[in-house]
Amino acid sequence: MKTVSVTSIIDYRKCPKFYQYRYVDKLRVPPNANMVSGSVVHGVIEYVLSKDRSLWGTLENIAEVLMFKEFAHRDDARTQVTKYLPGVLRALSKVPEWVWERTWHVEELMEWTYRDPNCPACLGAPPVTGGAVHTAHCNAVTVRMKPDLWLVEDGVLDIVEFKTTENDPLDYLLFNAQHQFYAIGLMKEHPDMLVRFRYVCLPTTTKKAGDHIPWVFTTNAIAAAREELVQGAVDVGSKMYMNRGFWCKGCEFKGLCMTVLTGGDERGMMEEMKEVMP
Repeated sequence: MKTVSVTSIIDYRKCPKFYQYRYVDKLRVPPNANMVSGSVVHGVIEYVLSKDRSLWGTLENIAEVLMFKEFAHRDDARTQVTKYLPGVLRALSKVPEWVWERTWHVEELMEWTYRDPNCPACLGAPPVTGGAVHTAHCNAVTVRMKPDLWLVEDGVLDIVEFKTTENDPLDYLLFNAQHQFYAIGLMKEHPDMLVRFRYVCLPTTTKKAGDHIPWVFTTNAIAAAREELVQGAVDVGSKMYMNRGFWCKGCEFKGLCMTVLTGGDERGMMEEMKEVMP
């Protein structure tokens, strides 16, 4: 059975070529400062909320340790930490108190499986002796997902995602299906519950944090999101093409695509990128 992640579905929908470079060719580039800062902010929140409170230590100490790990491949690691640690601490200072006060499920890996209604094996029929378990055109797929935070409290399923950007949280709620896909997965174990989403934007700049009010997952939205998740998971990897758009400007594979678009051969660059990160 095909297995994909929510992240890979989002990436494929954004640009199949990006998906190919990252998941098929397994290319990597050294993380830039923004990527490192975001990773460390998430890492500190995850560490603090998953440990006994007596083991917390200071946010600054935890952030510094994680940042040194992120920059370990660089000769100027200390310089980079000194430069970017203040921004990480600014972001962490904006985490709402209600985050620290509640008991969350933190970065837990989950799986959700779609079974093709047109496949006898998916419907539980015993396989024919010597025959295939699933039909040749079976669209069954398992989706792996790892929400930042979630909990069930007073009959409500709350899902929280963090972003280290200056964007309005409403933009993510409206135009990013990630949180809805997480909800579909969680509702497998927690059906018939009221589901609420929340994006918390924690910019590393001096800009105020964006903390949108909880967004309720309605019945109509649930049905639409489930259909979108299934179709997105089935489509992943089916075609590889360059989906040019405004997002290309900040893409880590921009150089490769520019080479292709100008008639060059990207294979040499691809080999170098395979060697950059283990």
